[in-house]
Amino acid sequence: MPNGVRVTVSDTSQKLPVLQAPDWTTECGRGLLLLELMADAWGSVPTATGKDVWFEMRLGTMEVAA
Repeated sequence: MPNGVRVTVSDTSQKLPVLQAPDWTTECGRGLLLLELMADAWGSVPTATGKDVWFEMRLGTMEVAA
């Protein structure tokens, strides 16, 4: 991605992620909500061995540490 970064994470589960309202009484289930709030784009792609989940952030939206 020009002027930004794309990160991809792969796993062996065939189940694609679905953004849903988190249960605030539990300690898990907020990852996609964080991606939705922070990333410029995100998605998932089935693969032969599971899936890839990716997100993109443009340089203008990332804080660069000096």
